[in-house]
Amino acid sequence: MSLSLATLGGVAAALSVRAGCQAIATRREDAALPGRGELIDIGGRRLHVLRDGDQPSGPTVVFLSGMAAPLEFWAWIQPEVAATARTISYDRAGIGRSDAVRGVRTARLATEDLTALLTALDDPGPYVLVGHSYGGLLARHFAHTSPGRVAGMVLVDASHPDQLRRSAMQRLGLPATRSLMRGNEVAARFGLERLLAGQEWGREWAGLPEWAREVVGARMRRAATWRAGNAELRGWVNHVNDEVRDTGRPLDCPLVVLTAGETEQADPVHRVLQRELAGLSRTGTQSTVDKAGHMSLLADNRHATEVVKAVLRVLGAVTAAGRDSREVRLEAGA
Repeated sequence: MSLSLATLGGVAAALSVRAGCQAIATRREDAALPGRGELIDIGGRRLHVLRDGDQPSGPTVVFLSGMAAPLEFWAWIQPEVAATARTISYDRAGIGRSDAVRGVRTARLATEDLTALLTALDDPGPYVLVGHSYGGLLARHFAHTSPGRVAGMVLVDASHPDQLRRSAMQRLGLPATRSLMRGNEVAARFGLERLLAGQEWGREWAGLPEWAREVVGARMRRAATWRAGNAELRGWVNHVNDEVRDTGRPLDCPLVVLTAGETEQADPVHRVLQRELAGLSRTGTQSTVDKAGHMSLLADNRHATEVVKAVLRVLGAVTAAGRDSREVRLEAGA
């Protein structure tokens, strides 16, 4: 049965109205929920940044989020670490409140943006990088291109550049991930998620502190966030994995790898890949957070506490290295 031109015109008009209403609602949400960060110019574009902690010495902890994830996902973790060190979390281009950028999303672009941001903030390092999921790949790329500036690293259920090659579960799940993210972009463009009555929407950030939960919800209702996330997904598949795989250089710094227990249990290959990540540094260690999911490592305070402990362990090792230039050792569970 074909649709008449009048029917198609009516559908197009309704979608146009929905898109207009969504644009208005997004502007209102951005004004009502600006978040706690600031916009920093990096040379014609602005990145949304949250700085916390005023320690005059020691490394700066830089948090790198997963694909399409706003900086507020670190809300349980960043304040705890900021009691000990200077900290920075930020939204990559197009995500959250950061300005969008055209073109292919590569690890090189992400490293250039982060380098420009740190320069604009007048923070020369050294840095402890904390990367979650896709952010772990970007942390590794930054560390390999600026090895003298990175003093330590924590990888939180981080992506492995070979996971699509070696994990059948990851490979078979890629089409569903693409469909989900494209669907989220369409839903956000027309404000369809505002009409959803179910509990699935927002489940992944439901455990965040109330202020962060509200801000993340607003950011994830922006089509721009999902547009950037889809660009990152394409970049991950077509470029980023190869860029990180080709770095080749081992990490010469303390490294802790945290793995989500639920992810590890669902995919035995993930367990192997996570242990390989720990092998990037001769002092690297890997541990599994039981019953933690990929996102609950950040959004559930019970699991986020383990991330805080890991960051503090690396900071302690870096401090020890500052007092003693010999090899720093991280004992598992220390």
